Formats: sequence, C-alpha cells, structure tokens
Amino acid sequence: MTTDGLTRVLIVDPHNSRAAQRELLDVVLADRCTVVGDCGSAAEALALVELERPQIVLTGLMPNGMPGVALIRTLAQRYPALGLIVWTFHDSPEYVRDAMRAGARGYILKSAPIDDVGLAIESVLAGGRFCSQGVVNPDDAAQRGTHG
Repeated sequence: MTTDGLTRVLIVDPHNSRAAQRELLDVVLADRCTVVGDCGSAAEALALVELERPQIVLTGLMPNGMPGVALIRTLAQRYPALGLIVWTFHDSPEYVRDAMRAGARGYILKSAPIDDVGLAIESVLAGGRFCSQGVVNPDDAAQRGTHG
C-alpha cells in the first residue's frame, strides 16, 4: 500500500472503455484504491509498472503490441510480488487457464458486479486467487475465490 493506505492500481486495456473503468474504480473503490495510470499497450504497461510501481495490474487479454498472456508472463517474471488480475469479457476456459498459468492470480469478467474487482484485489493482496462467478478454470477450480 501507499503511505495513504491505498492500493496502487494500473489498468491495461486497449479499448475505449479504459476511461470508464478508471472512473468506476475511482468512484467505487476510492476508499481502498488509487489508479496510478491506464494504458492500451503492452509497451506502455511495462514502462508504467516500472515508473509507477503499482501493487495490482488489471489487464485485458488483448493489449496492443503483445498478447495479454505474454504480458502477464513477462510481468510475473519481472515483478513476482505484483498482483496480476485479468479483467475481460472472455470467459473461455482456455483463456482462463492460459492467463492463470502465465501468472495471473485473478480473473474477473467485465459483466460481473463491480464488487468482484474489490474482492479480487483484496484476495490477491492477501496472497490468494479470485475468479468471478461463472469463470471455469480447469487447473485452479479448487483455488477460486468466494465468487468462483
């Protein structure tokens, strides 16, 4: 956490919804989180993680310049303590499996209640995992969060 007690969050998503995601987090999770940046590409994400030192990265699976799973793998290798959470519309078990194997510790569907984002952040910060209700991860089904 930061000196003000807020968790530092970076949003990575190439879609126009990134601004709305940031605004949503700024309003709904303002007492727990601060968004330190948002970007649409893998290169920007790598630079911002180095510069801003977030504790959590909320990422889509299709950032510009690199597949999301490759970005997750790269970030997990470079920053093992970084909490990587996928925030996407893709609910295919293959996407979930690949993201979790790459180093994601959370998987949230954009159609899930916004509370899932807060729950995922709390769970990942505590060393756990979290998957939105309805997400099926064949490799980690036993390790899902309270909504999994």
